[in-house]
Amino acid sequence: MITPARRTAQVAVCLLFALGLTACGAFSRQISDEQAAANREAGQLLLSLSNTNKNLSAFKGVGQIRIWNRSRPPISERVAWIGAAPTSLRIVVLTSGRPAIKFATDGRYLYFVDLQAPRPSLKKVRSSNASLSRLISMPVKSSDIIDLLSGRPPILSHSNVSLEKDTAGRGYILILQKWWQVVEKIYLNEDKSEILMVEILNSDNGLQYRVEFNRMQDVRGYRVPSRLTISDDNGAGIQLDIDRYIADISVDPSMFVLSSPDTY
Repeated sequence: MITPARRTAQVAVCLLFALGLTACGAFSRQISDEQAAANREAGQLLLSLSNTNKNLSAFKGVGQIRIWNRSRPPISERVAWIGAAPTSLRIVVLTSGRPAIKFATDGRYLYFVDLQAPRPSLKKVRSSNASLSRLISMPVKSSDIIDLLSGRPPILSHSNVSLEKDTAGRGYILILQKWWQVVEKIYLNEDKSEILMVEILNSDNGLQYRVEFNRMQDVRGYRVPSRLTISDDNGAGIQLDIDRYIADISVDPSMFVLSSPDTY
């Protein structure tokens, strides 16, 4: 026989259980709403970053480049470049005012000439988005350089983007994932208005390379770098100090094709 006291206790337990389910459901909905809002903000931020200076289709500049890795002493030389979206790029490293290394890509081929070699020869390789690894010892693509010199991060293919507070530093981190793998991290300042650093990751979640936007400048209404540093965890890196940046130039496809050193 169930006593009145026991019946009262059973009713109380049922009420508490029901209240618990209601509270859990409300809490779950709150988390879901907060997450959805965060995801929307992350997507909007990424879209805004990818559209940065989209009207800047071609540019050129001169500056100082410092290149280092573990296999050779660091070099510091003058450098000149021309870039045109999405992948066309020409870089000339100068020694004592004369061309020493030439690199170019026209979206079909990669061209490379080391004029300091005992017998300089033209290297020509088919490539639609050439890597600069021959020049800087890191797998940075020509399209990445175009994006970076245009003041925006390269955006890797991804299936999800999220926004997190940077607990190890200041500001926030946009995290791009392709399924379960993190492929890129974009570090933003406190008000999410400027990029501080970009990290490109490999399939083992290790670092391919990082880019630091050390200094920025305003050129013809565009916010572009005045100093960039690209490095990895294997002792390789470059630092580019931009002395002169010229935006909205006219380009010709022949600018991104190198000829044989014999014709220089």
